[in-house]
Amino acid sequence: MNRNLFVRGLFFAVALIVVAASGPVGAQVAELKPEEMRLLRAHVEKAGPVSLWVVTMEFSGSFESVREQGEKVKKEFLSQKLGAAMGSFKPEGILVLHEDPTGKSQFKMSVGYTVPSRVEVQPPLRVEEIRYPKAVRHTHVGRYEELEKVYRGIEDVKKSASWPVVLRLIDDPERIPAEWTRTELITPLK
Repeated sequence: MNRNLFVRGLFFAVALIVVAASGPVGAQVAELKPEEMRLLRAHVEKAGPVSLWVVTMEFSGSFESVREQGEKVKKEFLSQKLGAAMGSFKPEGILVLHEDPTGKSQFKMSVGYTVPSRVEVQPPLRVEEIRYPKAVRHTHVGRYEELEKVYRGIEDVKKSASWPVVLRLIDDPERIPAEWTRTELITPLK
């Protein structure tokens, strides 16, 4: 078993627990700090094309079911020996929200990992290129619970924010304090 992938899988599961614990998207949230809002506005202005290869499993559920689905993806990823195909590439955890979950008890999402390019997978995994002609890429530094504020900030600046939204989990929260954890939010624009 690729130790690096195993460790990242553990961090992915932990991160998903934290995302699930943050409560439903759409709840009232505090405003972003002025510095982050300034950066967010700059990133909205620089919105451009995004292309990202991912291996995922799609499901319908709630944030509470993400951890279980993440464990299934990790197990399947390892059983298909995909870690060995990565070479020096370090897969990162991905959570794709295919629709706005506000007010819904069940919604469509995917969990998985980034991959360097198209790889061969067997069901239930699928490989896809997430391709947006125009998207905002904003890296949030801080707790996962704050990510909804970032999406709402993008929505406030650019009324054309759309779905699916991709969360790319950059840092391992077991090695980086929660207030310094980096998560990239990739939000397509209409």
